[in-house]
Amino acid sequence: MVQISKKIYLAATAFVLLCGCAKKEPPQTPPLLQLRQIGQLATAEMEVSKVVRARDEDTWYKLGERRMLITCRARIKAGVNLEQLKEMDVVQQGGSILIKLPPPQIISFSMPPEAIRVSYTDIGHFRDPFSQTETNAIMKQAESQIRRHADSLDILARAKAGAITFVTRFFVQAGFEEVIVE
Repeated sequence: MVQISKKIYLAATAFVLLCGCAKKEPPQTPPLLQLRQIGQLATAEMEVSKVVRARDEDTWYKLGERRMLITCRARIKAGVNLEQLKEMDVVQQGGSILIKLPPPQIISFSMPPEAIRVSYTDIGHFRDPFSQTETNAIMKQAESQIRRHADSLDILARAKAGAITFVTRFFVQAGFEEVIVE
């Protein structure tokens, strides 16, 4: 009797262990849905410094001159918005996958107030200092110049290269043998 109960106990234990160790396959989420869930993928970041010079000495009816030098720093992040992917942008055939990424874009632009400084002012004796409105207009000019020159800094090209690398590694780790990202 003791031997039978030991055999039943060993058989039940082996059954539980074998069932518990069975490899469970996680439910496969479609690749398009996996990418869309990532959302905005920032893959390039840079900090840009800008110096803006303002001069007001060409006003013929005012004596003297006014000059101001403003320095500022901005942080720019670029990447791709994977939520923009469409069904036709992801083609899966067996162990290979082809992904056509959306174009890179500036994802965030920040120029915090503490990164903006008036470095130099020179006001003639007969002139009023720059008003807050004029100073704000100069700061907006600095921001627009940085935004305009972001393309010449190749941040969008870097963002695209980073996105291609990320998506390729993402799907290689997911088990795809061939990953082509455009």
